[in-house]
Amino acid sequence: MKIKMSYLLFMLLFSCQSETWQVQKTVRKLIGKEIMWSNVQQYVYADTVLEANSANMQSVLKPIKVITYIDSVVCSSCFANYLRGTVAFTDIVNSDSVQYICVMNSRQITAFQEAIQDVDCPRSLVVFDVSGNYLMKNGLENYTDMFRTFLLDKYNHVVLVGDPLRNNDIQDLYVKSIRSMINNDGVAIRRKSLLKNIE
Repeated sequence: MKIKMSYLLFMLLFSCQSETWQVQKTVRKLIGKEIMWSNVQQYVYADTVLEANSANMQSVLKPIKVITYIDSVVCSSCFANYLRGTVAFTDIVNSDSVQYICVMNSRQITAFQEAIQDVDCPRSLVVFDVSGNYLMKNGLENYTDMFRTFLLDKYNHVVLVGDPLRNNDIQDLYVKSIRSMINNDGVAIRRKSLLKNIE
């Protein structure tokens, strides 16, 4: 019986270490990656639906961005609640240099627009990517949702990976990093140090 329990405990510990190593490996691969969205089709900014083009997008983007991908299985009311979370998060850092971008892969644009029309989110941007180009262009189609939310610097390079609305430790790390980036013109000054904190 003791041998079986020891074996089970060993397997559990080994699995956890293996999974942690895989997460670290994936995060390291994503850190520094440039994220592009010039290929998306429509976005909502300040309650207005606009056709996406590089001039329009550049006029509304902020230097520091949290960007997340939300797939088509999320219901419109769930997304409205998530969007309220983005408002709460951007209120914590309270800077006009920071923006939360939600990339939606949904063909039900009207339903989502109706769901979010009562959400006051001045520092959030909702981007509709009906054809799914965002994932393909950024090579993210094989990643799980765990690895589809990023903190980006002003050059759109990944500084941190993980959803600050779903994990308090990640949120603390995001807030600390964002405050540092605000004081450094939208650039992360200690990328190696941030990687150590993720471990």
